Amino acid sequence: MKKKILAAAFLFLSAQACLAVPESIILGSWDYRIIMNGVEIGSARITNEKKDGNYVSIVDMDMRVGEVENSTRETITETAGFKPVRFELVNRVKNAGRETVMRTTAVFSGKDVEIDTDGIKTRIRIDRPFFLEGNYHMDWLIRKKFKKGAEIKSYIYDPSIELERPILMKLRVAGREKVSVGGKAMDLIRLIYTIENLKSIDVYIDSSGIARKSVIKMMNNELELVIK
Repeated sequence: MKKKILAAAFLFLSAQACLAVPESIILGSWDYRIIMNGVEIGSARITNEKKDGNYVSIVDMDMRVGEVENSTRETITETAGFKPVRFELVNRVKNAGRETVMRTTAVFSGKDVEIDTDGIKTRIRIDRPFFLEGNYHMDWLIRKKFKKGAEIKSYIYDPSIELERPILMKLRVAGREKVSVGGKAMDLIRLIYTIENLKSIDVYIDSSGIARKSVIKMMNNELELVIK
């Protein structure tokens, strides 16, 4: 009888562990393989950190398709309350021995945004509430306890997509799924992001909040980020 009770307790605790969800915004760095249409084309590193009281999220991507090499670094800075502070994107393209560098920065002061695109400066005003693609949505998911079917619509600002206005993003919790990551089956939470009619992103996270796999569909291409 004692063994049966212990076995039942073990199964209960195991089930509870499987149902665990992230309880806080995770900080750290993670490395990924980049796969496009089934072919590995590069690598990525995603970093999320706290600096001077702000959240700083960095995405580095290095890809090579044929003779073209493309490196990007996107840096998002937001306050601890998820208000936009700064967006920066540096994109480098190497082709036939020539390198082209493009830089876009946006600095936020309330509703006002100062944009610098390769030295061309613009100032705009955004009258509706908006966020950056930083940590706001993860905080919302934590507060909703990643409940299946939970959904939020919000406007995000990304000058690399649309310079003069924020764009609509929808986020839905699809629930838990068995997913193959690097040949290993994992029980992960699937999040579905839809950014207007431009792209959709399926992100599969574990119970600590680490993205184990992401699938980006855009312009008839499928890009996967798989954790190393």
